[in-house]
Amino acid sequence: MREVLGPLLGLLCFLLIGTTVKCQSKVKPVTTHLSAKWSHTPLLLETAEYMREESIATFWEFVEAVSQKDFTLFTKGSDKAAYNEILKTAGQFLSPSQVSILKLSLSMRVYSPKIEMFRQIALDRNLPTGEDCIAVFDVNGELSCNIEAMKKLVEVGSGTKPVSYDVDHHYPGGENAKVGVTLYAELGTKEFRAHHLALKELVGLGKIDYVLRPYIKKVSAVIMEKMQQCSVGLERDDECHKKSFTSRVGLMNAAELDDEERVDCLKSRNEEFHRYRES
Repeated sequence: MREVLGPLLGLLCFLLIGTTVKCQSKVKPVTTHLSAKWSHTPLLLETAEYMREESIATFWEFVEAVSQKDFTLFTKGSDKAAYNEILKTAGQFLSPSQVSILKLSLSMRVYSPKIEMFRQIALDRNLPTGEDCIAVFDVNGELSCNIEAMKKLVEVGSGTKPVSYDVDHHYPGGENAKVGVTLYAELGTKEFRAHHLALKELVGLGKIDYVLRPYIKKVSAVIMEKMQQCSVGLERDDECHKKSFTSRVGLMNAAELDDEERVDCLKSRNEEFHRYRES
């Protein structure tokens, strides 16, 4: 009996020691690099898209909270100050764990492709380019940069509703209105605040279906810098098990990838992020 028991005890001790060592091992951080073809996109707009994925109500609550703040908090201060203000505002509607995931999504620029998509939609619409046209209304196909002119177009009510997409942001309450107004504007600017308030009032009167599309009109020298790379290190500990979230995108060089490959690459990266987010 001892001849059998001895080897079994030895094997058990080996397994216990091996398990202990495995539990104490450290997980190396994972680094993701991204080099995109388009210009840098504002973190405030990316945050809004994150809020939209939480819920429609959360998105519009965030929009309202930003609209009520001094716009210079997001446009005139340092990048760090603006980032902290964004997280502070988002934190009013998110749990601590959700804020952590938001930070991760911003570091990986998960929603940058979506903001770029909205920019391309605006370019295809051939919006006015004048200096006094920072925000643009599309009223049943008629373009206007002036609030009073927009209201007159709404009263006329001619034309048909602008084409909408699943990614568009519909303001609640105006879905059945015959007149559709799409606002192209950048959240966090004084122009957005004035145009948004005017459209909210018309929705309340039952006159319009209000759709918001992010639109970056003013592009500073900083914004023109290309997104070069972003890194994120994750360590998740579930008792003895160590799990690493890995984004296998590598370095994406726009000169080496065509449009289809670039879209596939970004889609893959976003899918991995959302799998992590749901785990």
